[in-house]
Amino acid sequence: MESQLAQAAAPASWDSLPYELKFAIMDGAHPDTLRSIARCSRSCFQAVFAFRSPRLTVILNGDTVKLFQKGAIFEASRYDVRSIHIRSKSMDRPGSLSDWLHGWYNGRKVRPFATADADHPGNTISMLRVATKSLCFFPALESLCIYYDLPGSSASNNTYLAVIKSIPRTCYENLKHLDFQIFQFPSSVLSGANPSYEDLRSQMPPENRDFLGISEIPDDKIEELVKGALPPMPNLKSFKMASNFIPSPGVDTATDYYQRSKFYYLPITPQISPGLTDLQIETIDDIDLYNPPDEPFGQLWFTEEDKPATESSTQSFLDNPRGFESITHLSLEANRLSNSQGLHRLQSSFPNLQKLSIKAFGGRTYDNGGELYETISLEDYGLVKNWKSLKQLDLPWPRTQNGCTPAEDLSELCRSWRETTLPELEQVLFKGFRRQKYGVWASVVILVKLWENNSGGVELSSRGCNFAAAYEDYRNTGEESESESEDETEGRGWGDFMY
Repeated sequence: MESQLAQAAAPASWDSLPYELKFAIMDGAHPDTLRSIARCSRSCFQAVFAFRSPRLTVILNGDTVKLFQKGAIFEASRYDVRSIHIRSKSMDRPGSLSDWLHGWYNGRKVRPFATADADHPGNTISMLRVATKSLCFFPALESLCIYYDLPGSSASNNTYLAVIKSIPRTCYENLKHLDFQIFQFPSSVLSGANPSYEDLRSQMPPENRDFLGISEIPDDKIEELVKGALPPMPNLKSFKMASNFIPSPGVDTATDYYQRSKFYYLPITPQISPGLTDLQIETIDDIDLYNPPDEPFGQLWFTEEDKPATESSTQSFLDNPRGFESITHLSLEANRLSNSQGLHRLQSSFPNLQKLSIKAFGGRTYDNGGELYETISLEDYGLVKNWKSLKQLDLPWPRTQNGCTPAEDLSELCRSWRETTLPELEQVLFKGFRRQKYGVWASVVILVKLWENNSGGVELSSRGCNFAAAYEDYRNTGEESESESEDETEGRGWGDFMY
């Protein structure tokens, strides 16, 4: 009896405290204090990790998987993990995929992923196989990001299908966010020809060969196979696809390129993800996807089978004539901007948008020494008024061969949208570039905010580059600009405006 009383009267140790009390102690602790607590003991380390795990992202690979297995140090915390990244070592560095792709397209030919993973695809396949099969350890998983790269195109269909099939069905049921970033080395920059599927598979261990499948999946079979492998994702709210070899939703569906690669978008179909609201797409192409022979860098991304469509197709995006009615937020970053044809296709596919963001890689519609591949004018934006529920817009600054559109014209365009067909429009952001002397390009930005005044009229405020020299392109006449010299215009517009 006395020993029991003495034991009860003894101060409780950290190990004997329930997790709820430990979390209450750590909730008000400074991050430096948490780091100190984690260094005290194994149990302290586990408690700190369990406390932070719902807000952390776990990078899952062959090494980190072992930490969550039975008896490992993080076994108890795997039920708290909400976010996981599965990434090739070659994509485990800062910077978005669009940054790398823009560098490729501009001819710098930097090989940001030129590591052992690119030279030995078995390393990437091993990582994907082990990590995806281990997702069953994390029943509370809500956000999943999968980034990988492959040499050439021969294994791309098999790899995507293998990843889709390897993710546990229970994981699909709970996911709220799914993100793919896939980089495919163009065959023109690989040593020799595009490696065959048989050659790639022969270099892999048996478990990786089983993961990918015996033979290469042809383009005309992959769509049905992915459809059969994808289970419903009833809780999915956002989906991102970033890649250098997929079509954007603005392409003509009659093209071979669209037909052979549209299967990457199957997770967004209403049958799979009925509650999807946010869609983000980053890709190298947009409307004009055919590869003309005089385009020096575009040839990196397309195959000999890609041909221009002889007639425009009436087929809807992903064979969904009603469009994706649940999607309200669309972010599109592509090498080709959406002109009036592209905007029309976007409206057919996404009729209920409240927020639309369209960007060119690096914000530009030109390349190859500053020459414009195409322009986008105010007339191209005429179709914007047909999205009746729009509240926010991010658009490229319209420009022609003669320079950027004046800022005051953009403000009045926004006012007319709000007064006529877009009564809920609150904000429009235009981003672009103008040409300065000596091949230098400067950013131009304007943010227009709109609201209804007491008398029912429309008020607006605009911030950014509102003076003439901020948006007028330099014309090489051998004389200084009439408005300001280059020294006077350098940097202005950004100094007054931070967004």
